[in-house]
Amino acid sequence: MSSGTYQAHRRATRERPLPARVHRDTAVSWPHVYVCVAVALRPAERRSPCFDRRRRVDRRIQFDRYLSNSRFVPAVARLTAAGLAFSELIIAVFRVNGLALAAGDRLAEPSGLTSARWQVLGVVDHGPATVAEVARTMGLRRQSVQQTADALAREGFVDYVENPADRRADLIALTRAGRRALRAVEARHAAWASRLAAQVDLDKLRATVAALDDAATLLRSPPPPRAPRRRKD
Repeated sequence: MSSGTYQAHRRATRERPLPARVHRDTAVSWPHVYVCVAVALRPAERRSPCFDRRRRVDRRIQFDRYLSNSRFVPAVARLTAAGLAFSELIIAVFRVNGLALAAGDRLAEPSGLTSARWQVLGVVDHGPATVAEVARTMGLRRQSVQQTADALAREGFVDYVENPADRRADLIALTRAGRRALRAVEARHAAWASRLAAQVDLDKLRATVAALDDAATLLRSPPPPRAPRRRKD
């Protein structure tokens, strides 16, 4: 590419929020949509210069410009205001999930646990349960719960006991060591949660929980049936 052609290309693409090579002709998927919305709504001072060359442009205007300039998102372009708000909620959940897991690791580490181990112990604290039951309760993959339970069993925090209802699926039962570790983590968590919650309005917290419950219900519901394709005569 000659110098003149390169400069013309630079001028033509200067207003594009993303480089031309990014997500141009790829298939649309929800993770791509969420990443796209998350980057578009990210505060300008934390955004890459290749995405937003005008740092003071309103974030929503910048996102609309990206939708109009990109061939990547024909589905995203049809987002309603409610659809965009729902996408923002999911993105916030992604961010909070990572932060919460990191905080959980810090709270659980003195007891020899992690966030994942803490979740499993918290479920079987109410009574022995199978790996599949723990996975359903916490919304986790069965394989990851199995690996976590095996690690807990090796270190004496849980035992596998016979399941009278199904001999093929043993029950995970909490041991004394596991219960002591869990109570210690719960005590640290209570002090930590109370300290943070004191800085947030209680009504907002309750409204957030209600909104997340509604979102979970929607995500569990089956997708609507597809419309039948029209035959070409």
